[in-house]
Amino acid sequence: MRRPKDASAPWTHRELVSLTTPGGEYIMINFGVVEGAINPNMLPHPKLNDTWILVAQHGKLKGFPNFSPEESFYFDELTCLANFTSPGTLQCMTPPLLLPIANAPNSHGCVGKSIWILSTNIGPHDARVVYGPEFPIIVYGEKSQYTCFSLWMQDFRVLVDWEYDTSWDRVTAVNTSGLRHAVEMQRPPPIGIVEKNYFLFWDFENQMYAHFDIAPERAFAKIENDGSVGPNLASDVSITDLECMNKYMPKTGPELEDIHQATNSLSITLCDRADPKCSPDTENTFIMTIWQWKSYHSFHGAYEPYLALFKRMAPFELYGLTTKPFWMRGRGGFGEGRLPDPNANDQIKAEWNQTEMLYVTSMAWKEPGLRYHGFLDDIIWIGFGIEDNYTAAMDVKARDLFPDLQRCQLP
Repeated sequence: MRRPKDASAPWTHRELVSLTTPGGEYIMINFGVVEGAINPNMLPHPKLNDTWILVAQHGKLKGFPNFSPEESFYFDELTCLANFTSPGTLQCMTPPLLLPIANAPNSHGCVGKSIWILSTNIGPHDARVVYGPEFPIIVYGEKSQYTCFSLWMQDFRVLVDWEYDTSWDRVTAVNTSGLRHAVEMQRPPPIGIVEKNYFLFWDFENQMYAHFDIAPERAFAKIENDGSVGPNLASDVSITDLECMNKYMPKTGPELEDIHQATNSLSITLCDRADPKCSPDTENTFIMTIWQWKSYHSFHGAYEPYLALFKRMAPFELYGLTTKPFWMRGRGGFGEGRLPDPNANDQIKAEWNQTEMLYVTSMAWKEPGLRYHGFLDDIIWIGFGIEDNYTAAMDVKARDLFPDLQRCQLP
C-alpha cells in the first residue's frame, strides 16, 4: 500500500504492481501519432499470440466547453494491433487506423449555454471495447436521438479485420448478433441532457443488461439489441445497496467532487482456475467493475479507482466494495500532478500538492481465448489515461484487486 505525503499518516491506497515491467511500474502504450491518444482499451487478439487489439480516443478532446473557431469538433477512435517492444512499452505494430464509425444523426436536445455546442459534434467519444460472453462490442458517446448526448453500441467485429474463429461465421455473425449497425442505448427515466459512462453486463444466462449509474443510487435495466430497455431494476435492491454504499464508499465534498462509473464489466469466479474443485456457480461468481471518486479542485482532475462486485443473477445486489483506492505503481505522487497553468508563480508551484491525474477506463482478460469470464488466478489488463495526454496499462493477477473488499450485509 502507499502512504500520503505525511509519512506518519496511515496507508491510503492499495498499490498495484505490473507483472511485466521489471520494477512493477505501469506499461506505456504508444500509438505512434503526434497528437497522442487517451482512454485506452485492450483486447487479446483472437488468433495471434502476444498481440492485442488497441482502441483509444485520438488526441485531446477539443472544443468543449471552451472553444475557438480554430478548434475542430471532429472526433475519432484509433485502432491498431500491438505487441511489446520492451517490457515497459506496448507499441502499435503498424500505424493506427481510424475506426469506421458512422456519424450519428443530428441531435435536437442540446439546449442551454455550453451544452448546445455538443450538437456540432462529429464522431465518437471515449469508446469502451468490451468482450461479452460471445463477441466484442464497442460502446461510445455521440449525439442522441432522445436527448442531447448519449451512448451507442455496435458489434466491434464489423469495424476491424477480425480474424475468423470457430465461434464466428464471417458470413452470418454480424447479422445474427443484432448489432451490425450502431444503435443508441436508451435508459429508463429520468434521462439527463448528457448521458455517459454506461457499462454492459450479462447474467448467468447471457442476457444483456446496461448499468447506468452507481451513485448516488444505482440504476440498471435489461437492454435489447435494438437499444431499447426495460424498467429500472435497481429499486429491488435499493435499500441494501444504499446501506452498503453509505458504509464503504468514500464521501464527496459539497462541490467539485463526484462518484461515477469508469470501466466496462467482467465476470469473475472467486477461486482459482487451476483448482480442480473450483466450479462457477451463483454463490461464487460475480460481476466486477471499477468506479472512481473524482475531484476537480484548482482546475485539475484527480481520480481514485475502486472495485465493486455485484451478483450475476437478479436482482443483481451489491456483494462488496473495496475500501482503499488502487495506486498504479509509477503514478506521479503528491505535487507531481500537471499544473493547469504552466505560467503559475513560484509560490503556487511550491504549494502545489495534487497527484498525477490517472483515470481508469477499461478492463480485459489478458489471455487469448478469454472473453467475459475469468478466475482469481487469471491476469487482467487495466487501461487508463494520464493527464489527458498519454495512455498506459497495468497487468495484474485478478486476486490483487480484492484484498480490501468489504462484503455487504446481504439478506
